Amino acid sequence: PNQYVVSNSVNVLDLNINTCTVADTEFSSSFELKITKDCDLTGILGYFDTFFDLPTPVMFSTGPQVKPTHWKQTVFFLPEKLPVKASQTLSCKMVCKRMKTDARALKVSLTLDEKTYRYTVD
Repeated sequence: PNQYVVSNSVNVLDLNINTCTVADTEFSSSFELKITKDCDLTGILGYFDTFFDLPTPVMFSTGPQVKPTHWKQTVFFLPEKLPVKASQTLSCKMVCKRMKTDARALKVSLTLDEKTYRYTVD
C-alpha cells in the first residue's frame, strides 16, 4: 500500500509495446531514489504502467497508488534492514537479464549505494 512507500518513483525502463523485442527486456538502468521519511528500508518495489495512445487515451497501472488488480507488484526484499533518512538520496542500479533455462524468468541485480543484491524473478 501507498502508505509504506518512502521514496519517489523512477522509470527504470521504457518499452514501446508495438516495437519492443525480447532482447529489450535485458537492460541496465542507473537511477536515484530520494527518501521521503526516516525509516528502515526493507525492500524495493517494482511495478509497471501501461499507456495506450488511443483517441480516448487509456492508462493502466500496477503501482501502489492505485486500486489493486490481479496484476501484482514485484517486491525485492532486502536481506537486512537499511536505515534511511528523509531527504537522503540512494544511488541505485538495476541490471536485468533473462534466464537461459526459463524464457519467462529474470535474473536481477539491484545496487543500493554500492551494495548489490541478486534476485531471480520467475
